Amino acid sequence: MPLVLLAGLVSCKSVQDVAGVTGWTGDTSRNALDWAGTYRGVLPCASCPGIETVIHLNSDHTYRIETTYQDEGPDVFSETGRFEWNKQGNRITLMGVDVSFAPVSYAVGENHIRQLDKEGSVITGALADKYVLPKVSDIEEKYWKLIELEGNTLSYDAHWHKEPHLVFRSFDQRVLGSSGCNSFFGSYALKEGRQVVFSALGATKMACGGHSIEKALFELLDGLLDYEVVDDQLVLNKAGKQLARFELVWLY
Repeated sequence: MPLVLLAGLVSCKSVQDVAGVTGWTGDTSRNALDWAGTYRGVLPCASCPGIETVIHLNSDHTYRIETTYQDEGPDVFSETGRFEWNKQGNRITLMGVDVSFAPVSYAVGENHIRQLDKEGSVITGALADKYVLPKVSDIEEKYWKLIELEGNTLSYDAHWHKEPHLVFRSFDQRVLGSSGCNSFFGSYALKEGRQVVFSALGATKMACGGHSIEKALFELLDGLLDYEVVDDQLVLNKAGKQLARFELVWLY
């Protein structure tokens, strides 16, 4: 009987893995956390102010990583592929990535991933917290192309200066986009219950003769809206009515 009790105590022992996730023995980051999603941060850089890094982890174990070196031009470098979990279920390795392009190993924690060094160890020291990439909303850090507005499907032709779109930029809570003619910018905040509120919107003032959607789009992006993401499409609703539908586009 004492042996049985001892075994029970051991099986319920609280543990903490390298990712900083505390749980019961048997739980892992892989099977206990909602790890699929997008992670963003600015990683330390030896030759520039920082490396803007966005990593998308998909539930089918594929990934997309995008990096931009600050103060070294607007170029975005991207890679796609598959990732693998370690046996303990607390770290992932991005397969097919050249280590000179980007780090390949990350510890997976609650709503964040942490870059590991080339040996797969946690980076310590004064900059340790800089190697953590927080998880962002499923609508942030993505290019959303407008495909339907107030029930009307959009078709693009030569009179469009740009395709209407929007991007939610997580690090400063800014929304950027185009009406198809003028560029616009402003602030946003995500609320509980999958709601987003827009504020302080502004736009360039280029003449847009015959451009009928701009006024309707700007009126839509005013105040509090409900949103949902289904099959790589973002839908904006108000009072139960669908106002606009956007399609996810990968640019890199």
